[in-house]
Amino acid sequence: VAATAGWQIWATINQTIALTAGKHTLRLTITKAGFNFNWMEFKYIPVFYKVPGKIEAENFSNQLGLETETTTDVGAGQNLGYTALGDWAEYDIEVAQSGTYQVDFRVASLNGAAGLSLQVDGNAVGTELLIAATGDWQNWATISQNFPLTVGKHTLRFIVTKPGFNINWMDFKLSTITAMEEYDSNSLFYVSPQPFASSTTLNMGNGNTIKSVNIFNSTWQLTVYSRKSY
Repeated sequence: VAATAGWQIWATINQTIALTAGKHTLRLTITKAGFNFNWMEFKYIPVFYKVPGKIEAENFSNQLGLETETTTDVGAGQNLGYTALGDWAEYDIEVAQSGTYQVDFRVASLNGAAGLSLQVDGNAVGTELLIAATGDWQNWATISQNFPLTVGKHTLRFIVTKPGFNINWMDFKLSTITAMEEYDSNSLFYVSPQPFASSTTLNMGNGNTIKSVNIFNSTWQLTVYSRKSY
């Protein structure tokens, strides 16, 4: 704490700290005397999880009704559970590329007949994902569904539509890239097949030409760059 030139001349200083979800006891310890103290204000700094990528269920930014517990799944750590109808958890995500994503959900359910749905920025995406019985609360299975996502920062929420399951993580994998139109509404540009490994075909309709081609790998490193017109 630097000098402010008087005991009632106030200044605001700040520091970034990491906190975990839940109830805690906070203690302020004076390490060097000689200051007055009026208040503390805590402001949440969003952590945006990269998509494509895996999000651990317990790393939510906000949630309602759910609880964490130790998991015996591969990788250990924690899972979310004790679900009730309408419970939810939110995550701040940053999507690298618009397209259709295969989302793998790591779930466990003793009796099955459970379900969840996804929202992005308050809007429903996809359909309800049904969760069958896995035999125990820590017997884990991976189930998948495709969801459309657009590039940029978003708030992702999963909602418990049918209770009775645990969830450990969600893994987002880009399945199909959304076509981008550079010239006008009549231009058609698409890639086939999707996704591709060693080769692909770029298609441009209505007499237009492709001015340049940039191809990125799965970690978004530029691997092919061409200024040739096609």
